[in-house]
Amino acid sequence: MNLVVLGLTLELSGVFIIALTEMASPFYGKIHGQPFRKTYWWNGWRPFYKNTKTLKWEMRMNRKPIVYGAIPPKYKSEIIGLLLILVGFGLQYTFYLN
Repeated sequence: MNLVVLGLTLELSGVFIIALTEMASPFYGKIHGQPFRKTYWWNGWRPFYKNTKTLKWEMRMNRKPIVYGAIPPKYKSEIIGLLLILVGFGLQYTFYLN
């Protein structure tokens, strides 16, 4: 019975993550001409950063640098949500087979 409750919880959290991702839909762009590298860019949020002139750590809440990566944030969160749904389904399936 505990596996069923845990599976349902994981499935609901996965669906919630996917729904939030689809509602928010973070913007990202694609860089053409760079195969197999960091081909996507998006605005990140990094409030803590190291100043290169003074070499001290500083904090600014509205700092949004451009981030480059291989997988955009929308796909990352959708993959996490899908994995949670699959793990929840697997837990429920093993409980019902026993």
